[in-house]
Amino acid sequence: MTALTDYSCLSKTDDLTSVDTAKYLNVIPKDISLNGLYSGLEYNGITTDPAYPGKKFKSFHSVYLKIKGDSVFLDKNPIIVYEKDTTYSASDGGFYYYSGTLQNNDTTIIFNLKELFCDYCSVLIKTKAAGTKEIVKKTKRIKAHLTEKGLIIEGHLYAKRAENIPLRSEYPRAIN
Repeated sequence: MTALTDYSCLSKTDDLTSVDTAKYLNVIPKDISLNGLYSGLEYNGITTDPAYPGKKFKSFHSVYLKIKGDSVFLDKNPIIVYEKDTTYSASDGGFYYYSGTLQNNDTTIIFNLKELFCDYCSVLIKTKAAGTKEIVKKTKRIKAHLTEKGLIIEGHLYAKRAENIPLRSEYPRAIN
């Protein structure tokens, strides 16, 4: 398993929650390829821990999104930040893995994703009419805007990376 440590703590992590999309939207070269690996941070809010009374932690998911043709793979890994300390969690926040397809309309891209599996996550169970139980798989529909720097998703920049590492969502049968 490859460990990526490209995120550093910021003293003002509130600045991390949004990007000025106006400066990126109109500077897209015609030959830009969607294929590749993108990374970004998804802010989840403030959490507390009974073991540390009075401390408030900022919760994020480190998100890796890979595009291969019309296929999309998304891995989300939890990160906790307290002041300037970053913790890469072993379980808090859950590890989510999705795959799906994309629709590309010029600079707007729609990702249609289905959850493959999730480690350390709650599971939604549906009871069928016959009384049998069924796990409900989550789906996501994400709208992104293509820029020369990467993708803008919900106001956050997901930068295109030079390396091309394998994601767990690409090879779910090999892991589970």
